[in-house]
Formats: sequence, C-alpha cells, structure tokens
Amino acid sequence: MSLKKKPRPDDNDGQGLPEDVLAGLNPMERWGRRKTVFFLSGLVVFSTLALYAYSYTMKPLAVEPGEVSADMAGKLVCVHGVVVSSSLCGSGWGSFVIGDVNSNGSGGGGNCTVFVPEDLAGEGPEIHPGDAVEVVGRVQVYNGIAEVVPRDGGDIRVITFG
Repeated sequence: MSLKKKPRPDDNDGQGLPEDVLAGLNPMERWGRRKTVFFLSGLVVFSTLALYAYSYTMKPLAVEPGEVSADMAGKLVCVHGVVVSSSLCGSGWGSFVIGDVNSNGSGGGGNCTVFVPEDLAGEGPEIHPGDAVEVVGRVQVYNGIAEVVPRDGGDIRVITFG
C-alpha cells in the first residue's frame, strides 16, 4: 500500500497554479495597463472620500473652552460656553471668544477663540456677547493660539441669547 499522493489533474504536477490561471490573476495582463491604472485611481479616490465622510461623522470630543490647547491641533471638538467678545465683521466672518459657563450662567474660567472662515460668512447664526453657544470644529493653531474652526455654519448653535 503506497501513501504517495497522487497528483490531481488541476495540480499542474505539484508545480503550483497553471500559467493560464496565473495570467488571469494579474490585472495588467487581464485588463491592460490603462484599465488597471484607471481602476486603481478610482480605488484611491473612493478610499479618500470614504475617509473624509467617516471623519465628518466622527463624534467630537466634548471640552470646556479653557481646555482647548495647541496639543489638540487637528482634533474635532465640541465646546459650550458664553460669548465673551466678538470681532466678527458685518458679513459674519472673523472670530469670537467664548468662556467657561459657571453654574450661574456667567462666563468665567478659561477662554477659547472660535475662528469663522470667510467661506462660512453668513451661514451660521448671528453671535453677540452674552449668547450661550455650542461650537463643533477642528482645533487649529494660529500665531501660537489654539482656536476652534467650524466646518460649516450648522456647527455653530446659539443655545440661549444673551
């Protein structure tokens, strides 16, 4: 009785996959260079868009205005506070400063700058000192100061008017 393995017809005598099967696995030989490059480019674009969509749906980190710092650069945060001062121009872009909310509703503790880019001008609500606001945005550092930059006008919400 022999325990020697008998080669199967599709085993190519134990030498691996047949050449015609291997050629079918190589996309360059199967589709040609142009189609392969097009496919891979599409895959890269799709992956980039998927990552962008995922980052847009990520849950922001809830922080107090005084906790926003330069080491948080690039992170998505949600900040609640009272508007202490505003230097928004008439069209709605510029910056405003929010402070921590104490139990009595007044500003106190640390402050945080919120920068509203010019391309978001007019998209968000009107902001005035004394308003209690919630801002969702990415932390960026400008001239050594950490600031929160909203992604669109809906990322700025007035909770109560001051």
